[in-house]
Amino acid sequence: MTRSAGRTRRRPRTPGGAGRNLHAETVAASLQGMYGGWVIIWSAWRQAFTAFCAIGADPLIIDETSVSRLLQRIGEVELEVRTPGRPSSRA
Repeated sequence: MTRSAGRTRRRPRTPGGAGRNLHAETVAASLQGMYGGWVIIWSAWRQAFTAFCAIGADPLIIDETSVSRLLQRIGEVELEVRTPGRPSSRA
C-alpha cells in the first residue's frame, strides 16, 4: 500500500495489470457459454475466477485462481449431482 495525502491506495495483488484482467474476463465469458447452469466471472480485485450454480439442492460458489482447477471442481460438482449416492467431496 502507498499513502498519499492521508489516503491509502491498494496496489494490485499480482502484476499483469489490465491486459491480464481483460484476458481473464474473456476466458470467464467463454467458459460460461460452455457450462450451462453456471455463472462464471473474473474478479480483478481478488485475481480469481468465481463460479456460481444452483444445480443441486443448495446454491454453490467455487473460487479458484486457476482455470484448470475451476473446471476440475465444476466437473466434481456436476458428477456429484448426477450420482446422488456418491459420497460428497465438498468439505
